[in-house]
Amino acid sequence: MIGFIASGSTLKLDTGMAAIGTVVPGLAIVAVLAASYFLPTIVAVKRHKPNMDAIFALNLLLGWTLLGWVGALVWSLTAEANPRPLPQR
Repeated sequence: MIGFIASGSTLKLDTGMAAIGTVVPGLAIVAVLAASYFLPTIVAVKRHKPNMDAIFALNLLLGWTLLGWVGALVWSLTAEANPRPLPQR
């Protein structure tokens, strides 16, 4: 992070490489945690679930409770009774 170093009566901006070395791993950890949290939504999108919006809402609002996250994951992994055909390209 960018910090200030006090030296005498002036302030100097510290933008050393050490600051970048602590930010990049932190951002990587945040990205992995976010992907893990939204795993049910990612699965629903990849499987073209017709109710992926509802799965996303459940994941977003109740995913912090383990029960809500597991429920969203199970919902995203279940097979559709009448699967809709994929759109033709």
